[in-house]
Amino acid sequence: MFCVTVYIELVIFNNLAVDLLLEIATLMVFRRRVKWWRVLLGAVFGASVATVYPHCPDAVMIVIKVLLAPIMALMFDGVQCKKERKQKRDGKAIVNKSKLKNEARAYLKRLVVFCLLTYFVGGVVYGIDFAFHIDVASYWQFGVVSFALLTLLITVRIIVLRFSKNARKICPAKLFLSGHEIDVKALCDSGNELTDSLSGLPVVIISKTAEEELVLDANMIEGYVSVKTVSGESEMPIIRLEGVGVKGKKYSAYGALSKQDYDDFEIILQNTMF
Repeated sequence: MFCVTVYIELVIFNNLAVDLLLEIATLMVFRRRVKWWRVLLGAVFGASVATVYPHCPDAVMIVIKVLLAPIMALMFDGVQCKKERKQKRDGKAIVNKSKLKNEARAYLKRLVVFCLLTYFVGGVVYGIDFAFHIDVASYWQFGVVSFALLTLLITVRIIVLRFSKNARKICPAKLFLSGHEIDVKALCDSGNELTDSLSGLPVVIISKTAEEELVLDANMIEGYVSVKTVSGESEMPIIRLEGVGVKGKKYSAYGALSKQDYDDFEIILQNTMF
């Protein structure tokens, strides 16, 4: 009888390294913010399950194969449900169902990418094993290489974020409408010079995501503003906001509904606001 000794600390080390690598890679694909406590929790959970997996009954193994990836995806990122989405209108609490559906779809997309990356890494390991008869996963070098790739990914992410922040000035802001407020990320120094022709008030450009959080209705639309971009000219509906808060100041302004989302911010400020 042939017996192979596998050290449990090696199994934990390798699985922890690979899980961290897969989680960070998935978040980077979707440009998601990395919450390290969640990422570490998901990796520890995945490594723990991988350690006990060989000793489980067949039925439990099937359940683990089906549920492990969805549970880990919820742990390291999940469906982001912000408090602002729960608002009040006419004295009743309401939830932005459209936003929740969008977050659920986004979670499913991240889950698919996480699974594909997992299968890719597993395929590489199997290919090396088949071609060279080397069980890569049973050597400490596998975990070291995974940690090295993880370090490379984190370094690239930091460099990209640093250049992005230098190229774009993004600051926190607030939108006030119908007695409630939402927190948003605002793009400054964008060249936005839109002004309402009647009142002379500045016009901020509001993304689709921020519009959904504000919970608007058609009666709030007061007109349209013409916007010229590199892709052509378009007409955006405008609404009167109760205010836009930027760096401790509150500005009276209109909001133009762009009907599209942006990567790193939810609104585009007018030049006079910063």
